Amino acid sequence: MKSSIIFLGFLVAGAMYTHASEFQPETISNDGSVISNSMNRQTDDMAPYPGNNQDAAFGFSMESGSRQLTQFDGERIATANFAGYNQRFQLENIIGTDTRSKIDPYDSKTRYSYPARATVLVTFTRSGSDFICSGAMIGPDTVLTAGHCLHGGGATEDWSTDVSVIPAYSQSTGTKTPYGVCDAKTLRTFSKWVAEADRAYDLGAIKLECKIGNRTGWYGIKKGGINKLPTIITGYPGDKPKTDQWQAVDWVRKSDRYNFQHKADTYGGMSGSPVWVDNGVGPYIIGVHTAGNSTINLATSVTQAFFKAVVSWKNQPWEDQ
Repeated sequence: MKSSIIFLGFLVAGAMYTHASEFQPETISNDGSVISNSMNRQTDDMAPYPGNNQDAAFGFSMESGSRQLTQFDGERIATANFAGYNQRFQLENIIGTDTRSKIDPYDSKTRYSYPARATVLVTFTRSGSDFICSGAMIGPDTVLTAGHCLHGGGATEDWSTDVSVIPAYSQSTGTKTPYGVCDAKTLRTFSKWVAEADRAYDLGAIKLECKIGNRTGWYGIKKGGINKLPTIITGYPGDKPKTDQWQAVDWVRKSDRYNFQHKADTYGGMSGSPVWVDNGVGPYIIGVHTAGNSTINLATSVTQAFFKAVVSWKNQPWEDQ
């Protein structure tokens, strides 16, 4: 029997999580190998790239290695429900009045608008159930998302399987998958998340079988100096009648070394969504949405240590994966 899809999201049990240690965190792959974080650029920012905007809907060939949406993909998305996962992944709630707005990745003047086309729907299977998360392209072949979208968290939990990424997915447009579908090659997250489910380490990356980011573009990443910054969160909430992108705006209400709070409205399915700022030169991710409750939402911050890990994940040569 076809299993139903679960929209992942954490329920915040406390205000902030501060368990992460000061040293450079160890990262691990779903094949069990420990990942070196040595390939880091000495910079405060990882610059955004708007992409070349070529897509199949306008007569261009798709990126090599990507594929068309299959019936199985469509069923995974269409049969979504809102059940929790192992009683630990709970649905986020709208905080007060729902202030979210629908984002249409398609723009007749610019074809598929940026950075909406660099925001992705993530589908995967774990322990016999199908799930949906959100994510963001951060390089030609790299998606940044929440760690709990890639691994259940804790030594008794499993890695996700059959992971696929769909940039700019929208059921409201004529072309649901203008850039096709790209499957995962390897998954990356922190060892502390895999071993202990430490929420301070709820961050990860998907390395893809294709370089679809060369067409969609990707977000930049910035670390530090985030207090009171205006924020935007973009992703795929599961409470809407169609699977489309939605976004909400707020600002950084409170932060510690590893997490920050905001009140932008979210819902299950938006786990892994980029929380980003627009500083006039492009979209920069400052955190990844991981948890929420009826009064506050929580994002894992791109700290200095985490920034180095993310840059390492992005910079790993494609052929070495």
